[in-house]
Amino acid sequence: MDVAVLAGGPSVEHEVSLQTGANMLALLRAGGHRAWPVFVDRANRWRFGRAETELEVLVRGPAPGLELDEALRSLSASGAVACLGLHGAFGEDGRLQRRLEALGVPFTGAGSHASAIGMDKELSKLAATRVDARTAAHERVGPGRVPQARLLQVVGLPCFVKPVRGGSSVGVSRVTDAGQLEAAVRAAQAEDERGEALVEAAVAGLELACAVLRDGAGLRCLPLVAILPSGGAFYDYHAKYVAEDTRLLCPADVPEATRAEVERVASALHAGLQLRGVARVDFIVREADAAPVFIEVNTLPGFTGHSLVPLAARVAGLSPLHVLECALAEALGAVPARAERGTP
Repeated sequence: MDVAVLAGGPSVEHEVSLQTGANMLALLRAGGHRAWPVFVDRANRWRFGRAETELEVLVRGPAPGLELDEALRSLSASGAVACLGLHGAFGEDGRLQRRLEALGVPFTGAGSHASAIGMDKELSKLAATRVDARTAAHERVGPGRVPQARLLQVVGLPCFVKPVRGGSSVGVSRVTDAGQLEAAVRAAQAEDERGEALVEAAVAGLELACAVLRDGAGLRCLPLVAILPSGGAFYDYHAKYVAEDTRLLCPADVPEATRAEVERVASALHAGLQLRGVARVDFIVREADAAPVFIEVNTLPGFTGHSLVPLAARVAGLSPLHVLECALAEALGAVPARAERGTP
């Protein structure tokens, strides 16, 4: 299969995307696919490699990239499937997906509409409520005055403050004191292209991730991953991509009723939003009653060395390559036969 692996991009998750893209490229090549890198720089200029080119060569390359319209025409003319290793704004929020749909370029991950919902933390919470998922109290805060009194009344403390659109926990902070609230909102708004923040009640409990994959067996949930950052910190950017002492337990040790409810919600969201390939749905399991509370859905999960989906796939007896091949095949309207662990 001819595959163009897109990595980098103009978002704050540029570096994480490069890790994802490099891993995807290595897996696909080891699996016998003709895969080449496409580096998207921070200014959204694109550099195309060849089947033997390493991604880092494009990153270091002095040659100027193609502007977006020309790059998309080149991608379309190549006849390749676009394997999206992009994260964050433009690459994950539906804008690139709309352009690819218009050109008839097959691509991995959700379509443009579902991608836009997945990137917007409030819209994804609303989608979760439609499948009867529990969600934490929240308020959306736009540019202008921060309504601190209302936030404290509706959401309370402690709370998390996040950019409405974004990933990798960039711009996210945990607030325990009212005096920290306005600064946290401003920091989150600065990371959101529309200057919006989501203030969400903190839920005490265990963070849990559920990857949902469509393969030859139909829609299936991979083993749940419990996330245990060191020192009781939350799962922020450092804990996700830098720290070596974040513990990931898979399969997670949770009650059967908790696991069943997590899988029900995750599967219902995958089906209801018409997601494609693999998606990851995150929850907090409440300490008080072990009930899962929906946090967010990720329509283009990472494939770095620290990422949760490859871990869950291996525990399920599947190769990470199989996960990629399922996503590629669904982009082309087909599903490959199951590939067991032991292949790349």
